[in-house]
Amino acid sequence: MNWFARWGILALFGLFIALVLGDGFDIWSYVGGLLIMTAILGSIFTAIISANHALIDSMVASESSPQEDIIVICPHCEAEINVGTDEDDLYECPSCGQDFEF
Repeated sequence: MNWFARWGILALFGLFIALVLGDGFDIWSYVGGLLIMTAILGSIFTAIISANHALIDSMVASESSPQEDIIVICPHCEAEINVGTDEDDLYECPSCGQDFEF
């Protein structure tokens, strides 16, 4: 059961106490109202904390995502070669053995 369902159960319990046990403005009405307000504030804070955790998780996932491979065509034999990086460098084609610069 997730946190929002638990806050909802607490709010229903508070509503039950306020309506069934409470009579006007006695202590049971205040206790029921307090439980309802606690459930409302708890669900709001839970939503904020969950959104914050989701944002942090997405930021961590985007920072640690692996770099995509870069595929180029050899200018000598037209074979596809995975150079793996976007840095300028001299590469040797595994198909024809010729060097080329990317």
